[in-house]
Amino acid sequence: MTLGSALIGPLVTEFMQLYPEIQIELILSNKVVDLYESSFDLGFRISERVDVNLVCRPLPPYRMVICAAPKYLATWQTPQTPEDLSTHRILTHTSWNNRFAWPLRQGNKDIPWPERAVLKSNDGKVLLEAAIAGCGILMQPDFLVAAALASGELVPLMSACAPEPKPVQMVYLRSKKSLPKLNAFVTFISERLGSSTPEPHAH
Repeated sequence: MTLGSALIGPLVTEFMQLYPEIQIELILSNKVVDLYESSFDLGFRISERVDVNLVCRPLPPYRMVICAAPKYLATWQTPQTPEDLSTHRILTHTSWNNRFAWPLRQGNKDIPWPERAVLKSNDGKVLLEAAIAGCGILMQPDFLVAAALASGELVPLMSACAPEPKPVQMVYLRSKKSLPKLNAFVTFISERLGSSTPEPHAH
């Protein structure tokens, strides 16, 4: 949902201004939607798996940043290692579980993000606002926290311990790749976010 609301949503708005005749329905969910069984033309997935039956367009990877507000760090000692987080106030996304975990790195060891949290939410923007207010330590994607980092509202922590980035893919059915509206959207997103493979063209 964070990818959709913070990154894809604004791009959809820009796309609509370029193509006002195209109608769009944008549904945000942390669940994997089966494109074969649904009416969706296209999906965005944060996954290392590649479905050979779908057209997959790679997008920039999902990179996590650990950060906190200066006012929080003025009260609490700045953590240096993942173990230090056990004594801190933690902000956590509810979708993180065994299937979709973001383990921290320390040397060659993976260390889980603390389960105990002062705030859990399924909305990254809620967690962001709490972090800016000084409520705790946050781990969220770079595109969500970039503005707050640039303004100094948040400062990065433990960069060397951040989780390995995960691939992001734009996926759609091969049977739909000749749709002009789909091609226009795929090309637009690839140009804005970058893609390492050539895009299909409408016939």
